[in-house]
Amino acid sequence: MLEETDEKLRDTPSAVDAAAPQTGQGSAEGVADVQTSIERLERLFRDKLDRDDAKSRLLDAIFRRLEQLENDFVFREFRKPVAGDLLALLDRIRRMAQEEYLHEATCTAFESVAQEVLEILRRQGINRIEQTSTQLDESFQEVVSVDDSLECSEQGTVLRVVRDGFMYRDRVFRRQGVVVARGAGEGGNDGETNRH
Repeated sequence: MLEETDEKLRDTPSAVDAAAPQTGQGSAEGVADVQTSIERLERLFRDKLDRDDAKSRLLDAIFRRLEQLENDFVFREFRKPVAGDLLALLDRIRRMAQEEYLHEATCTAFESVAQEVLEILRRQGINRIEQTSTQLDESFQEVVSVDDSLECSEQGTVLRVVRDGFMYRDRVFRRQGVVVARGAGEGGNDGETNRH
């Protein structure tokens, strides 16, 4: 009886034998079908990754824009009015510090307060524009006066800054007020003298 069972087991194909590739025409078609299926799955996977990447980039752009709009709203509604008032205070402090009748210690105290106001503005993202050139740059400077008394070779040379200018991030918040030279050979008053 044991021998009969052994014979039946030998004659019955195992699951491993059934899964093994068959030789001949059928097995080549099976391999081609599997390869085609794998290629199709690979394309679907790549397409999904591309769509996910595009969605991710789009969401990042949307979130950046929302953050910018929120920052602009907060700046426009809250920081800008306060910063404008602080700049007016700063101008007044600077003018008072230049009064000749004040004691030196008082002028020093005014300048110290002015530096504190500048630091408050800086923490809000509002920075003083540093003058890097003697030539007028109307993108961040405003002519408040033209000086005829100095002989300069070039019209539009900035002689002095009479009001600090400020940037908020990459935008001009307040333009510098400058006095410029009329220039050699320029005569008369063209209406720009003491322009405000």
